[in-house]
Amino acid sequence: MGKIAIIGGSGFLGSKLLEILSETCPVVGTYKSKEQPGLHKLDITDNKTVENFINKEKPDVVIHTAAMADPNLCEENKEVATNINYIGTKNVVDACRKQGSKLIYISTVYVFDGIIGNYQESDQCNPINFYGKTKLHAEQEALKLADPVILRFDIVYGFNSVKKNNGFFSKIIRGKNAEVNSDQKRQPLLVDDVCNAIKVILERNHSGVYHLAGSENIIKYELGLALERIVRNKSELIPIPEKQQIARRPKDVSLNTSKAKSGGIMFHSISEGVELIREQYEGSCAQ
Repeated sequence: MGKIAIIGGSGFLGSKLLEILSETCPVVGTYKSKEQPGLHKLDITDNKTVENFINKEKPDVVIHTAAMADPNLCEENKEVATNINYIGTKNVVDACRKQGSKLIYISTVYVFDGIIGNYQESDQCNPINFYGKTKLHAEQEALKLADPVILRFDIVYGFNSVKKNNGFFSKIIRGKNAEVNSDQKRQPLLVDDVCNAIKVILERNHSGVYHLAGSENIIKYELGLALERIVRNKSELIPIPEKQQIARRPKDVSLNTSKAKSGGIMFHSISEGVELIREQYEGSCAQ
């Protein structure tokens, strides 16, 4: 696979990618504000800094995971969201073009309006919130490269370690009250499956847009309850309907994953994913 650079290596997905991909190839990662040993500080909104990093490391592949991914924050901070999600991605794209690095760009289901559901990769995009708009514009920049990969998926869940970023599960581990959407069906995707999908894509030299999704539709609150049972009996989660959120949420952004599956990419069920997280969590706590 050659050398891989992970932009956003301190994040939830980035941390898992560093762990799994470093088993088979040289990997470097970056962080913006959450410093971690071994990672390089990088502000993707600074095009010269991005270019210098890519020129120095000379990665064969760049996996761009860094983003402002909270739709509510994006709606309230549109200039910041544009700088990070669009301008930042454009800077990464430009650096990859100059270095000749293959780009894998992490996108979102929010590029769709949620009217029809079961979206295929070729379906028309029509985001209804600002987060989705910035990610769509970023996709369009990525597609200007020769053989990019764009991965679209919904909520990702999983576990790294008790000392690292665990996304949604981190709030549960900390035991703090957390508001969780209670009326929007989602397709939760195990973070390990994202990593395995990227491994398959690189090994088979795939390119283009791919939809990744768990095999089941479930409300995020229900997923939260299943994850909570790993660490406690009494729930600390607070159900909150979509109408109380700042950014509009598309009604049905379910994805058709036929293309991914035909390319050798497989996905865990919710029960399988939760059980794997239980094993990883208990193993981490025992250390």
